[in-house]
Amino acid sequence: MLSRLVKSQVCALRNFKALQNKFQMNFAVVRKFTKEHEWVDYDEEAKTGTIGITAYAAQELGDIVHIEFPDVGTKFKVGESIGSIESVKVAADVYAPVDGEIEQINEIVNEDPALVNQDPNLNWFLKLKVTNEAQIRELFTEKQYQRFLEDLKSGNAGSH
Repeated sequence: MLSRLVKSQVCALRNFKALQNKFQMNFAVVRKFTKEHEWVDYDEEAKTGTIGITAYAAQELGDIVHIEFPDVGTKFKVGESIGSIESVKVAADVYAPVDGEIEQINEIVNEDPALVNQDPNLNWFLKLKVTNEAQIRELFTEKQYQRFLEDLKSGNAGSH
């Protein structure tokens, strides 16, 4: 009886450890930022990035009424325009934060772009396969991006 209890607890502990390892792997996603006020959630294991715009960008754009991105499979280089956003105020390009290939377009946001204004930190535009991982390290951390925003608002953005 005691032997079964010990075996049961060992089995439960192994299952817990496996679950814990799986849970920890999900935290291999790092959020980085660009000077163009885009964010990239980079999944280090899958080598994919999810791209959206920051709250600052959404606020500056105003109510977003239309977004447009190329087809899945489109390849691009860092800095190239990979899509466009139209708002009631202005039309703006979305730039590739890194080299990559589009793997998925967020069809929900594509059909209802106003969702981006409601929660820009959650509502993403597209997912891409990152082909130059070193470029991720060149992007801002959250702390660096906040400093960049502060400098931008005070007129010192050229110092970065």
